[in-house]
Amino acid sequence: MGRTAGPDTSLETRGMIQLHNYYCNKYKLIMNNSEELISFKTKQRLEELLQDLGVHTFEIKVTAGTTNGENFLGIIAKVKVTGKDIQGDDVIRNFVIKSAPLNKMIRSILPINIAYQREAYMYNVVLPEFNRLQTEKNILKPFMSFAKHYKSFLYDQEEAIILEDMQSHGFYSVINQKESINYEHAVFILKEYGKFHALSFAMRLHKPDLFEEIAKNTQERYFQNFKKNFRDENYKNYSLKAFASLDCVKDKELYDRYSKFHDRIDKIAVQMTDSDFTNSYNVVRHGDCWIKNFLFKYQNDEYCVTPKEICFLDWQMACFGSPALDLSYFIFSNTDKNLRDKYYDKLLEEYHDSFRSFLKEFGGDADKQFSFDMLKAQMKKYGIYGLIWSTIILFVCTNNSDDIPNIELSSNPDDIFSMQSSDLNHLQRYQSRIRDVITDLIYLGLSNKCKVSDGPFEKTCHT
Repeated sequence: MGRTAGPDTSLETRGMIQLHNYYCNKYKLIMNNSEELISFKTKQRLEELLQDLGVHTFEIKVTAGTTNGENFLGIIAKVKVTGKDIQGDDVIRNFVIKSAPLNKMIRSILPINIAYQREAYMYNVVLPEFNRLQTEKNILKPFMSFAKHYKSFLYDQEEAIILEDMQSHGFYSVINQKESINYEHAVFILKEYGKFHALSFAMRLHKPDLFEEIAKNTQERYFQNFKKNFRDENYKNYSLKAFASLDCVKDKELYDRYSKFHDRIDKIAVQMTDSDFTNSYNVVRHGDCWIKNFLFKYQNDEYCVTPKEICFLDWQMACFGSPALDLSYFIFSNTDKNLRDKYYDKLLEEYHDSFRSFLKEFGGDADKQFSFDMLKAQMKKYGIYGLIWSTIILFVCTNNSDDIPNIELSSNPDDIFSMQSSDLNHLQRYQSRIRDVITDLIYLGLSNKCKVSDGPFEKTCHT
């Protein structure tokens, strides 16, 4: 649509790219080629950090930290360091290093530097200030569900963040991302979101000037600076994939309402994330709430059913906004219809009970600051945000890794923003789950009244 043609994207060429991606990913893991995972300058900075930590005469082993499609804004490396401390005793350190992609095409479209600046700000300022407030108020079980941060480097095209490898402490990711999560995981995450969101209300209560500064510094910038034509095309492409799950005759009501939503998805998406630091219900949000951004420690490691601890990953999309944006993204992108039919109300209650009890420890009052009725109203207003993200996240989660582009090797934007699937089973899984999301949004009466009138789901509001 007005763009100059990119490189050859014939079936043969795409096949060669996929084959190249496969062998690149395979040999990164087997050969531990650290130069592909962390740059020479990042390695130098890691060595300086090790000196500061008192680790000497060390050996560094680097392996890939993710498989293809698990992180589009970073190259994730797991780094194991073995060495000696100043007394000559053995030392082992485990890090995760997230480095920004260097692909010029990607960086010309996506505001990579803004994403890394935001994550660094969260680790350097927001989370430490939240922790300081919890210490000052003698909170017995504080929110500490994030990795230890060592260093952030924000040099242009050399952005990198060094964190502690939480998997070395017994944390695991959900193994099968193609399946929706169970109730135990869903409620555990939502309770922790309740604590995290309560911290914003607590800081607004006790340190209003500092909170206002943080709110201003966490305004949504990533999507505002995403190159507009590609951003809007991205929303439209995934929305079309969701549209294909509906039959214009059998699903006429769903089809007609989704059609209105699809026509304005780009505008709705931007307006939903428009931060307002004067809104007394808004909080610092996690932002990127798909299941791969959580690690769990379990009561019984063998079965991995009931988590006992959690670690939030990836704060690049963190921004100021309604708590309902995190909740709707998480619930509709990670749970299935069966769970929502049984437990949707219960999940919101568990979230708010956690929010209420944690805020009370700071002397706050949830009934006055953010009542359960207000939460339900916010979910009606912002719930459609969950559909926007579900069109994307469910397509990625249910896809095969071979069909997910490697952003470092891509030279054509269509490889990123028009992700395809060669697997009929995947398409069936995706269409079944996204159709369920659309159905639930209509049944629950969630609307897109956020600055956009005559929303597609407004006519069937349920109280």
